[in-house]
Amino acid sequence: MIDMPPSATPTLPTQNSAQVQQLGSQYTPPSVKGLTLRILIEAELARTRQQQITTGAIVTNEKSGEKPVSINADRAFYAASLNKLPVALLVEEDLRSGKLGMDQQLTWSDSDVRAGNGAFDQAGAAKSAKLKDVLFDMLNPSGNTAVRVLVNQALSGPQAVNDRLAAKPELKVTRLDVLTPTSFYLGNTTGGEALGVMRKLLATSDQYQQFIRNAMATNIFTNFGTRSQLTDKSGVTLVNKVGILDDVPNNVRHDVGFIYNNKTGTSYAYAFLTETPSANNPNGSANEETSLQVLGSNALRYAGDTSQGGPGKAIKRQVDLYTQKTLY
Repeated sequence: MIDMPPSATPTLPTQNSAQVQQLGSQYTPPSVKGLTLRILIEAELARTRQQQITTGAIVTNEKSGEKPVSINADRAFYAASLNKLPVALLVEEDLRSGKLGMDQQLTWSDSDVRAGNGAFDQAGAAKSAKLKDVLFDMLNPSGNTAVRVLVNQALSGPQAVNDRLAAKPELKVTRLDVLTPTSFYLGNTTGGEALGVMRKLLATSDQYQQFIRNAMATNIFTNFGTRSQLTDKSGVTLVNKVGILDDVPNNVRHDVGFIYNNKTGTSYAYAFLTETPSANNPNGSANEETSLQVLGSNALRYAGDTSQGGPGKAIKRQVDLYTQKTLY
């Protein structure tokens, strides 16, 4: 984490402080906005530590290079659906090289079907589809059957995926948890690595990047995390991926994405990963979800949205929560 300048230490103690609101409205230089953001996020994390929540938090201005928030950036968390991002990255690489094609047909069996929010997770769903439809399903409704199909049918299995991830020196933690040649858990990642994968996914503007960006920009998780706090929907575009899991011993709620300010042409990246013990902590998951709203709202304000420091909406559970890790 970046050390705070001594002159700034005693000011702006709380999220709702009049001083915070005044500073944010009177000054626009990124360094001042960044300092304000960091104080707000550090205050939120101090509050949630009392609820046994451990958080990894990163926020960057991609244009200026400013990184006002970097907390537990290298700490390993169970990834949940965040590790669908590196799967998408490998598919994107193979599409660009010509090894895979968007219109090629993928076929799977009943034993490949997994419960979840995806179109192919539902009873009676098709067991054959074009790669582009499976890729969209993995990223937009976070389909679980889709990630299994892509790993096994398009990427030669979970060990082959891990071998390719291991060849990327920046990815030291991000791996699938391989059980057999065709079965796996989604494994672990860090905030820094998940954000780095997202950055690579969106770095090159071509048909594949546009497809992936659209899948995440229109994802179904509208009442969760940063997306639930988005107010200026014409001026800001949000591209993100979430991870949601209730499990023993830890529950996790994650949100990683890019905020594009369409008025200034500036992009901002964030990663918020949260974990709380599930044993004897019945409110842990709800507390994590509330904290993600606060963190996301503050990141949106930093990026130029008109959000006022959330949570601005009540949490609505529109998605199924997984009560144990899915075996893919």
